[in-house]
Amino acid sequence: MPSISAALIEAARTKDSANDADGHPAGRQSLFTPWRRSWKGFCQFFMEQFYPHHLKMMVLFVIAALHLAYTREFLSTFRAYESLAGQVEFRASPALENHDGINLVRFVMIAFIDYKKNLWMTVGAMCASLSTSAIILFFYNAYWNQMCRVTRAVVCVVDLVAFLSLPFLLGARLLIATNLITYIEPSLRAASRLVSTGSFMNELTCSIIARESLPLCSVVLERSIFPVLILKYIIVLCVLTAAYIMLAYLIEYCIKHWFPPSDRDDVMRRARIMLETA
Repeated sequence: MPSISAALIEAARTKDSANDADGHPAGRQSLFTPWRRSWKGFCQFFMEQFYPHHLKMMVLFVIAALHLAYTREFLSTFRAYESLAGQVEFRASPALENHDGINLVRFVMIAFIDYKKNLWMTVGAMCASLSTSAIILFFYNAYWNQMCRVTRAVVCVVDLVAFLSLPFLLGARLLIATNLITYIEPSLRAASRLVSTGSFMNELTCSIIARESLPLCSVVLERSIFPVLILKYIIVLCVLTAAYIMLAYLIEYCIKHWFPPSDRDDVMRRARIMLETA
């Protein structure tokens, strides 16, 4: 098959040189033809060599690595605080003076639950975005242009929606993390006044009251969630990557409608596909 591909490439070059030999009348079209070819070549190089989905997959890898670093510790602290909140809910005295402490512990527990839901929703959005990028990259060179326009549009829309959901989910998590950082320490102090917190402190190896040999439980809980600064950086990174992807889709649309492929481009593309599949 490489010999056939080489023949196709040579035929395309021969056809192109023959067209140049026939010539066109000197005028506006001959002046703008080199510029159109150079601009089209630059856009195709931009789209094919620096395709934005490679960048998006790198961004997803960074986000996944950060989630992997924080998820395990968060799940252990979540389990410990859930047990403490259950003790406060069912064992604390329902006296009137205890209502504020019980409500505070309950509020922090709800925030932890929302944080956990947001965590898994973010993981699901990353998986959906990764799968669409894999589909596009796998079929781009060989079958992408042969697909139905509706199919390509659906894949691109799902890809954008899945990736654009990440900044919104991370923004919601930023608000939840801010509330947790604000109310974790008061809720632990309230829980220590309502029930025994010995098992909670033993499980996390911490102390609610400051001691020299043990870290504060509030600090341990805060370390298990994403730092606010990292969340802000990830949100900005996702927004910039999404803008880059939309710009790439716009450039691809402009290339197809303003610079339609010529016969030589079709022959070269088919030859390249045959070389890649040979």
